[in-house]
Order: sequence, then C-alpha cells, then structure tokens
Amino acid sequence: IVFIIISNIINIETLKTYYLEIIIIFFITTSIRFISIFSMIKKMKLPMRWSYTLTFAGSKGALAIIMSHSLPADFIYREMFIAIIIGIVLLSTFIYTIILIYHINSSQTLYSQDIMIYDKNHTTTLSDDYAKDIIDILEKDTITDAYNTTFIEDILTKEIGRSQRYKTDLSILSFKVDSQKNQTQNLKEIGIIINQKIRLNDYFGKMNKDEYIILTSNTSISGAIVLAEKIIAKTDNLDSVNLFFGVTQLSATDDIESIYEKLEDALSRALSHDGEQIEIEI
Repeated sequence: IVFIIISNIINIETLKTYYLEIIIIFFITTSIRFISIFSMIKKMKLPMRWSYTLTFAGSKGALAIIMSHSLPADFIYREMFIAIIIGIVLLSTFIYTIILIYHINSSQTLYSQDIMIYDKNHTTTLSDDYAKDIIDILEKDTITDAYNTTFIEDILTKEIGRSQRYKTDLSILSFKVDSQKNQTQNLKEIGIIINQKIRLNDYFGKMNKDEYIILTSNTSISGAIVLAEKIIAKTDNLDSVNLFFGVTQLSATDDIESIYEKLEDALSRALSHDGEQIEIEI
C-alpha cells in the first residue's frame, strides 16, 4: 500500500529541489534511531552488532506519508514535508537494505551463535525452569553464583571447539581472591559484580577454594584485560580485598590442558606482586 501511494505522489523534480533537506533529516532520524536501539541493546547486554541490525531493519516514514496528506492544502510547507518524507522512505528502503545485507552476510556466523545462545537461555517450559533452578543449585557455588569446576570445564571444552571451528576469539581469565577480612561477604559481593559485568554468552566458574575463571567468547585478549580492570575497579571498595588476574587467548593449537598451563603461568606472575595485578600469557 505504501509503495502504491508513493508511486502515485512521487515527483522527481520536487525531490531534487529538497534533496539537501532530505539527506540531513535522513541522517538525523537514523542517528536518533541508532541511539535509541543502542541504549536498549546495552541494557540487555547483547553484542553491539544487534544495534546495527535493528537500526537498519525496516523502512521509516510509512505512516508519515499517509499523515502528511492530512495537512491543509494551503499549508505553505506542505510540498516540502511530503518531499522529505518520501525521500526518507526511499533512502531507507534502498540504503538500509544494502547495508543490512552486507552486515548480516559478513557476521552470519556470529549471529548464528547468538541465536543458539538465546535459544539455550529462553526456550524453556515451566517444568524446564524448575529443572534449571535445581541444576543451578547443584552446579553453582552458593556464595559467588559461579559454576562449579566440572561444569565450567565442560563449557570450556565446548567453547574451545566452537571457537576453533568458527575461527572466533575466545579469551579466558583466571583470578585468585586475597581477602583478609569478611571473606564470605566479600566473595558474595565479587560474585555479584562479575555476574553484572559479564555478558549472556560469557561464563563464570569456580576452579578451587579461592581461584575462579571467566570465559569470554568473541573477545580479544585486550577486551579481556579491560574486563579484568573493570572488575578490579568495582572491588576497590571492598574491605581488604585484592584480585590477581592471569589472562590468555585461545590459539588454533590450544586445548584445555595448554589453556590451563598458560593461565597458571600468568597467574603465578600476578601473585608474585604485592598489590593487585593483571598478567597475560599468549
């Protein structure tokens, strides 16, 4: 219906007359649309690529075309309003489509992984929710809400295989907690901070009494270091707590044993320092 209306009212000469206004308004409305969607994506802790997809999905101004024809015939800017609206609809239809096709084709593997993660986290029945609660009790540490060693090792093995198969980044952080006072409360606070900082497709696990691990998929080693720095900054307010991080990134030849070796080397160097420290091992 929209395109039938456009075909009947489009005037190429009018579009040429107001081409500058059309382009300016197009970029302004696109920017507003992106900012609104980006805020939602950030709040939901989804990957940045979804901001681009939702921004360029669909055209703009269809309803505005119909509404513009309700303007009085003697309205001085009626012609300009209609030209701008039609121009924006045409630009969004073609430009958005081209950008969207290119973006999805270049990131289709990552989107497939996102969908699998979403299905894993949301496709549940009521009985599945109860089962998940029981599994969480059995598989998670009651203080930090971190997955236990058996579960996190299983996840790490699968993530290594997935990352090497699809050639995506996988960074792993190992850290120890040095808490001189209020250890239980501090560990609880650290668990809350980490679960707030990591994304839906990241995993937080417990290796032993005071050593933990974080798996960050689709993240380079520099991104993992930034995450460690954010966690340290958030825990600075805790009483007598120091965190020591060892960080590594998966290579094409790594397996779970070599990952543990690299983390152990990096963490050992970090622990040799007096204060909080982040060490990397490639």
